[in-house]
Order: sequence, then structure tokens, then C-alpha cells
Amino acid sequence: TPEEAAVARRFNRLPPPIREAVRTGEIDERRALALSQLERESDKTRLFRYICEHDPPIEQVEDLVERIESGDAPHI
Repeated sequence: TPEEAAVARRFNRLPPPIREAVRTGEIDERRALALSQLERESDKTRLFRYICEHDPPIEQVEDLVERIESGDAPHI
């Protein structure tokens, strides 16, 4: 379906270590897809580390993604 294709494209934009973390269950797909919305790989990696260390709820991850993309990046 078009939706599945869009998800696959977003997933493929993630750095390989994050894709591998989804495959092994270290991070769930929903959080990984939230990370895929970030433009810069450094932001994806930084937020990925935060998720692994703190296991925040998905709503917090989505809020952090929005804040990083809007330039209101918290120091995490």
C-alpha cells in the first residue's frame, strides 16, 4: 500500500545503527519512525541515544522531534 511504502522510505532514511536497533528490538518502530522526521543524522543519533538511555514515552519523543526541528532543541 502507499502507506507501507511511505513508512519504508522513512525507515530507510535512518542511520544503519538505528535500523539495526529496531531489528533487534532495542527500540520500537514507532520511536524509530519519529526519529526519521529529523533532517540531520546527528540529531537522529543524539535522540536515539537519549531514547535508549531513558525510554521516554512516544509522546515525549514526538515532542522532542518537533522541538529539535523547530530550532528549540533541548540539550539531551
